[in-house]
Order: sequence, then structure tokens, then C-alpha cells
Amino acid sequence: MVSLSVNALQGGTIPDSIGELIELRSLTIRGAQVHGTLPTSIGDLSNLVSLDLKGTTLTGRLPVSLFDLNLGHLNLVNTPLTGTLSYSLCVGGFATTTWVISALNCFPTC
Repeated sequence: MVSLSVNALQGGTIPDSIGELIELRSLTIRGAQVHGTLPTSIGDLSNLVSLDLKGTTLTGRLPVSLFDLNLGHLNLVNTPLTGTLSYSLCVGGFATTTWVISALNCFPTC
């Protein structure tokens, strides 16, 4: 588990090298004032089961590579990320994921 919440990444970005942490199972970046986008290399974290980005200032679209993961928990509350969550993802690969998505996010519901 890696927790980079609140003060750990103030004003920083999430590096592409995050995808090299292939044994990582849980990543929490809750409340950190990180900027930029969520790197596509996040999809390389094949053992990741929990991703918590609540309250971050990440922007842009969710990387498609994220949907290749077998997440059990995804928290995007109060995060300005955008994207499209297709119905096939909701009933397919992410059907067993505990979704925590705020109405403030720009995601269509499944």
C-alpha cells in the first residue's frame, strides 16, 4: 500500500514511472493537491485492487488503461477528472468494483 495523501504531493505530479510499481495493491492519493493527469501507466499496475483519488486536483480524462485493471475499489469523489464510463465496462470488467463517484464528476452513470 502506498498513501500519498494530503501533504505528500502538494503541487507535484504523478510520474509515469508509477506504472513500474507492479506489485502495488493499493494507492491512496486522497486530498493531495497534485496537478496534471493520471498517467496511462496506471494501467500497468496489474495487482492494483484499490485506487483512491478523492479530493485531488488531477484533471483530464481517465486513462483507458485504468479499465484493464481488476479494481475492487475506485474513489473519484470531488476529483475534476472526466471521461466516459461505457455500459460494457460497468457490467463487464468493473462490475464488481465499489464505485464512489460524486455528482461533481463529469461521468455518465452506468
